[in-house]
Amino acid sequence: MSSKKKIIYTDKTPFNYIVVIEYDDIRELWFKGPNDYFLQSRISTKNLITPRMTYSQLLLAGLFFTPSPKQILVIGVGGGLVPHYFSHYFPNAKIDAVDVDKGVIQVSKKFFFLKETEQIKTHEADGRLFIQNQIGKTKYDFIILDAFKSGSVPFHLKTLQFYEEIKSILAPGGVVASNLYGQSNALKPNDLKTFSEIFQQIYLFEDPGKISTLLFATQSDKRVQENEFKARSIKLMETHSFSTSLEAIAEMFVPNEALERMAFIFKDNFQKNQLKEAAKKNNLDNGEPRPYAIVNHNPD
Repeated sequence: MSSKKKIIYTDKTPFNYIVVIEYDDIRELWFKGPNDYFLQSRISTKNLITPRMTYSQLLLAGLFFTPSPKQILVIGVGGGLVPHYFSHYFPNAKIDAVDVDKGVIQVSKKFFFLKETEQIKTHEADGRLFIQNQIGKTKYDFIILDAFKSGSVPFHLKTLQFYEEIKSILAPGGVVASNLYGQSNALKPNDLKTFSEIFQQIYLFEDPGKISTLLFATQSDKRVQENEFKARSIKLMETHSFSTSLEAIAEMFVPNEALERMAFIFKDNFQKNQLKEAAKKNNLDNGEPRPYAIVNHNPD
């Protein structure tokens, strides 16, 4: 029988209402919204290299496209599991983990075992402004977009213009992963249409219960066929002995959803001198309605 869940930490920052919950060997990071809580991260304190959430398991599908990433960018630190996990299996990879909320970075280090190393660097910054600063400096093999607030995503991290900037720092053969959250995100058709304007190939992976949907985008001329994912998963398991079955993840590939006729492209058209102020407004936890809104579901 599981022990009773208990709150071990809370913090109200300008960006989030942070809550850390613990039961048995499980520790979770939640953001509290006006009417609900939103799960951000889950770890086992006894096993840090096994993803405990459907999202973090599906994220490994990115390795089907870039099997040996050397430069990884994570936008949205959460509990820091993603940098920790990838640094374990790819110890020579350089990982930049970016979050606008200093409180989230502090919590990931205090309660979720994220450590700064020669390979892992955390950055307190808006994700888009950080990426703009990397243009012409760094190319990333694996770019992970997971910047969630309680019940929304900052809109300037969802637009055509933002994805153009991402493309400019994506290494040849690299992949972009975007967390589309799952069944309660009604805006997925717009995400697909927006990504499709910028990247040549779009792939979706989704668990059978539709708890999590991951979009992967590449610039490859050749499309990976569905029957190739299993072979790639087997090869990866042989070389890295992942604690999560990549073969099971390969089976979660789903054909791209048809781009609904009513779907539209997310655009922002900010002037350069307007973006910093717009990012600040979008990131703040001020309770205003969000242009990219999601509703909660019962997360796995």
